[in-house]
Amino acid sequence: MRLPGVIGGFLTLTGFMLLVLKPVYEVPTPAQSSGVEAVAPLHEYRPIPGWVGAASSLVGVALLVGSGLRRR
Repeated sequence: MRLPGVIGGFLTLTGFMLLVLKPVYEVPTPAQSSGVEAVAPLHEYRPIPGWVGAASSLVGVALLVGSGLRRR
């Protein structure tokens, strides 16, 4: 298997995992002072958008198909 096929397989697998597992990432939120002082970590969890997984899967499938057609 050539490099485009390996990269295509990786992108396809990664894209499907993103679509199925729906991972999140953590973003620190700036503290807003309202007069009351409290000490706590302020974090917001945001999901990775679904279009990222779909785009990764489509590009991966295109690379797999392209590497298969080029070989013949």
